[in-house]
Amino acid sequence: MEQLWRHRGKVSLLLIVTFIMIMMPGSIIPVKATNNLVQNPEFDNGTQHWSLGYSNGASATFAAVSGAGLSGANALKVSISNGGSAAWNVQVTQQVSIESGKTYTIRFRAKADAQKNIQVMLQKWSSPYTAYWVQDVTVGTSPNTYGEYTFTSGVTDPTARLVFNLGGNTTDIYLDEIIVSTTDGIPPTPTPTPGTGWYTQGNRIYKDGVQMELRGTNIMSVFGLNYDEIDAWGMDITRECIDMKMTTNAQLQQIVNHARSKGFVVILAGFWYDHKDLGGNTPYPNCQLLGANPQQDPRYRAIMDRWKEIALLFKDQSDVWFNPWNEPYMWDGSNGYTDDMWEADARAMIEEIRSTGATNPIVLNPSHMGQGHEVLINHGPNILRDYDNIIFSVHAYNHKWNIPQSEIEARFQSMLDAGLPFIVEEFANNGDEIWNPIMNACRNKKITLLAWLWNQYKEPFRTAYRNYCLEPR
Repeated sequence: MEQLWRHRGKVSLLLIVTFIMIMMPGSIIPVKATNNLVQNPEFDNGTQHWSLGYSNGASATFAAVSGAGLSGANALKVSISNGGSAAWNVQVTQQVSIESGKTYTIRFRAKADAQKNIQVMLQKWSSPYTAYWVQDVTVGTSPNTYGEYTFTSGVTDPTARLVFNLGGNTTDIYLDEIIVSTTDGIPPTPTPTPGTGWYTQGNRIYKDGVQMELRGTNIMSVFGLNYDEIDAWGMDITRECIDMKMTTNAQLQQIVNHARSKGFVVILAGFWYDHKDLGGNTPYPNCQLLGANPQQDPRYRAIMDRWKEIALLFKDQSDVWFNPWNEPYMWDGSNGYTDDMWEADARAMIEEIRSTGATNPIVLNPSHMGQGHEVLINHGPNILRDYDNIIFSVHAYNHKWNIPQSEIEARFQSMLDAGLPFIVEEFANNGDEIWNPIMNACRNKKITLLAWLWNQYKEPFRTAYRNYCLEPR
């Protein structure tokens, strides 16, 4: 598999020769099946229509549980106390009817307490137990979509079984959104094709069909433009801190025009509301949005109305990305925060912007003032199933990210494995907080990186980051 990494005209090739059969959610956006043959596919009715079997000394239980972070309210948890010696010693099954000559599409969501090899089958449920279709799958610890797999049946069997072989070990597993559908009457799943402009596909960001890794800075151009000097650093993306009340359309257009003339992507970030230093009435820091629960904040309605105006101003200009709320929710998870709140707020803000018809990339900050990556892994895939061009971000500061580089890379990989296109939107705090491990991890994992804050960098970080941005990519 050949991937292109590009930096402002400099193109290099990375040949990846290792292939792992783990399908990433978002690598193909699935068509919602309208004729799913599976009954109770998301376990909203408990374990109704599903059977659990075990043999050869194996032992297990199953139950519908909440909070698994897969799809909807419930998922099936299979708790295995003795897995026997083979995968088929623990089985979750449901009867499905298949017809000769028809093509079936199979997919499901899953996660396990540790990496787990399972087997999924469509099988004759009486002697000689013929396997009509078999797929070996490695399930990871993060919520993930597996499939779509296709199978054309050579037989008609009204009592065939969909079988999940889960034994051979005692690792517990969660299953959800299980789909077996015919392609009859359903448009085929679209094959990803190179698009134009900036967009997401799978867990990466693209421009005109080329996978991109960007390096840049947070900046406050409302206090003065600095793009000439930024461009000399080799940067190609900025995150502009804007006041959702005081920054005018004319100011925004001037910022975007200047950035675009240098070839930059611009993230417009909702940072303040009614900032006194920008002509408002609210002194700093009370004008900030950080730490707030968005839909519970009294400024929310006015901020969303302003975002709709901004979305119309830059509608479908894909080099302008919208970051609706900077660093929401308190760093310690207080003020009634829950991960379900994060997802509800994220959906509400996306709906507000998308209601204008704008398809620009939207950048979503996680919990804990931007540092809580866990909610992205657990709830981000839910967002991606319903919305396109969503980019997640993390703010890698000491509270949650002062950890060894190996652990940072492991977190990044967990997010990639969950199918999340994401960027590191802030780090370093001008050089006062962790920075070298973050830079190295982003370099190794090809993750877009933006430092905080332009024109405030301290040595030795200043020189190190300039050199980092000038590196070929």
